[in-house]
Amino acid sequence: MPFSAPFYRRFGFEDAITETTNEVKTARLPKVKMPAGVEVRREAWATAIPTLKTVYDRNPATRRGGLVRQKWWWQLRPLRDTGLQAAVAYRDGNASGYLIYKRADDEFSVDECFYDDAETAQVLVAFAFAHRNTVKTYIYRTPDAGWLGDLLPEPGALTSTTRAFGWCEC
Repeated sequence: MPFSAPFYRRFGFEDAITETTNEVKTARLPKVKMPAGVEVRREAWATAIPTLKTVYDRNPATRRGGLVRQKWWWQLRPLRDTGLQAAVAYRDGNASGYLIYKRADDEFSVDECFYDDAETAQVLVAFAFAHRNTVKTYIYRTPDAGWLGDLLPEPGALTSTTRAFGWCEC
C-alpha cells in the first residue's frame, strides 16, 4: 500500500489488486461434515512445494491478473511468513487442493486456499473448522472481493473488509 494514493495517481499509478479479509468468531461457525473420498494431510512446506505449485498452476483463479509464481517465490514464502503450514487434500492419491494457514494466539488464519472441486473445498473447510476448540476467530484473506457471508447460517456473523493491496502503472 503506498503512502499516498493521490501522489501516485499523479504519475499514472492506480490500485490494481485488492485484499479482502473475512473474519468470523468460532462460536458462529456452522458444523461441516467431512465428505468421503478426499483426505487431508499436513505436510512440511519444503516437501509440499511441488504439490502446492501443481494445484496452484492448474487453478483458473490464479490466472486472473496474470500472476505466474516463480520457483524462488515458493521457497521464499515460508521464510518471509514464519509459522505458515500446509494442508493438502488428496482424492484417489492425487492432490486436489490445499490450504496455507497459520495458527497464532487465538486465531486460525487462512492465507491461501485452492481446490479442484466442491468436495475438496468442503474437506479443506472441515479441516480448518476442526481447530475450533483451540481458536476464537477464523480469518480468511483473499484477493477475491466476493461476499462469503451467504455460506454461513447467519450471514451477519461475517465481517469483511477490502483494502488496496497492489498498485500498477496504467
